[in-house]
Order: sequence, then structure tokens, then C-alpha cells
Amino acid sequence: MKGTRNVIPDPAGFDPEEVCRLTRIFGSVSSFMSPTMLARFVSAPSLDSDVIAETRTIPCGGAPIYAEDMKRALKVLGPKVWNDYGQGESPCTISGLPKTWLADPSHPDFERRLASVGVARSGVEIAVRARDGSLSRTGEGEVAVPGPVVMSGYWGDEPATRGARMVDDRRPRLD
Repeated sequence: MKGTRNVIPDPAGFDPEEVCRLTRIFGSVSSFMSPTMLARFVSAPSLDSDVIAETRTIPCGGAPIYAEDMKRALKVLGPKVWNDYGQGESPCTISGLPKTWLADPSHPDFERRLASVGVARSGVEIAVRARDGSLSRTGEGEVAVPGPVVMSGYWGDEPATRGARMVDDRRPRLD
């Protein structure tokens, strides 16, 4: 409703200096970054108060982020990082750690929050299941996420879709 613009940097690779330059040009930027990209961005020589002020939110995902890297990002940027969790079959749709939860390092659960990927998103169930499909008693196993956020099948690959194990009758659970 407000209108938006998508800017795609040079595809040759992630360059934090280019992100800083583009942030100065376009302003009011939200930019997805993996944990490695975020660590490089907060260490960029051209990251200054103007770029920080124009950075709104950085959704971070694609890999686990070390608590120390998150602390450094928060120290440099303030609470602008949103840590999310997904899988290939449900990207960035399983859980999220809102940036507001990281705004107060004096909160009694701050360290636990840093080590988590937040809470299940609306309408999402999360379980850890053992190989036989039962709920894991040890916390080890496969993350199972049934529901509408999970893909309904592989595009143009019915054999792969049929081969996916089902956790319920709504969506496949993929190995």
C-alpha cells in the first residue's frame, strides 16, 4: 500500500560496501542477510551513522547465528535484526525472533533469546520427531512442521512429492 522498491545488488557476491552505498542512495532499507553477511556488514569500514539510521530491519536466516555475532550486530546497529527460521520447504515461515525481543539486554531471558529462533509464527506447529515419527524424548530428531506454510509438493516432480513422508494428511514431511 505504501509502495516499495526492490534493489538487487551486483550478483557477483555480497559486498558490504555496496550495501552501504545503496543504503545511502535509497534510504529506509530492509535487507535480508545470512549470519555471515550480517557479520561482514557490521564490520564494513563505510558503515557509519547515516547507514545505520537508514537501516530499518535486517531479517537474518539461512543458517544459525552465533550469539556473539548477534550481540555485535546489536551493539553496532541497535535492535534492527529479526532472526527467523525456516526450511527449504517452508522458507522463513516457521518461527521468528522479533527485533523488539532483542532491544533489552537486561531482560532476564536475553541470553536464551539470543540462542533461539524465537517463537512459532501464527498457525504453525513445531515438533521434534524421532525416526519412527513419534515425538522425540531427547530433543534429537527431525523438525516437523505440518500445515499451510509448508509447500504442497515439488513443482513438476510428482515422484518426489509422492516419495515425501507424510507427517499428517495436509502436507508432506521431507527427508
